[in-house]
Amino acid sequence: MTRKQWSQLKRKAQAGDAEAQWEVGIWFEDGLTDLNGSVLVRPDASTAARWYRLSATAGNSSAQINLGNLLSTSGSGIRRDDAEALCWYKRALRQGNCSAANNIATVYRDKGDNRRAMFWYRRAVARGDEDALIEVGYRYYRGIGVRCDPNKAVRCFRKAIASQTISIAGREDAMFHLGVAFHEGRGVKRSGARALKWLSRANEDDDHKRARNLIEKIGKERS
Repeated sequence: MTRKQWSQLKRKAQAGDAEAQWEVGIWFEDGLTDLNGSVLVRPDASTAARWYRLSATAGNSSAQINLGNLLSTSGSGIRRDDAEALCWYKRALRQGNCSAANNIATVYRDKGDNRRAMFWYRRAVARGDEDALIEVGYRYYRGIGVRCDPNKAVRCFRKAIASQTISIAGREDAMFHLGVAFHEGRGVKRSGARALKWLSRANEDDDHKRARNLIEKIGKERS
């Protein structure tokens, strides 16, 4: 972005354009340089929150999510306020934002309210957020906020792996958890070969530390 484009964007935001206000908020949160590397905007969470709030109040669901993220994250640069974050997430949810339910679940998870977290993760799945399947499956597997049910957990992991809309990281996590299930023999018949198959697929790019560590552990057990 050039300095001229940044000035034009700010003018639109100052004139009340909610989309521009949201975008200005993004650049104040992340910082911005031009093509030559000159700094146009230094990161400033307080100013980002101010622009997000203007856009969120005007009904921009993306700004509502971004503002909720700032408010619910420790160390974001502004005072943490989970209650206000939940209000913005729920407004975004009512407008159909697909990530809002998952964000709500994360707030409750961080607060240690696992039953409510599970409720909202399941609701996220119901609204088409298939990355939330990993959280739902993990909680069924370990009995966190819900009765332990490894069979349901494995079904969640398999569904996540087969999904066409899940993120790459989400699919890798689902493969990891399925590998753990085969390693431990919970929800599936124990199989070292299948455990290694799924763990290896999770760590195909050598970037999944937990899968790599478990592969090494299994290798030592076999030697």
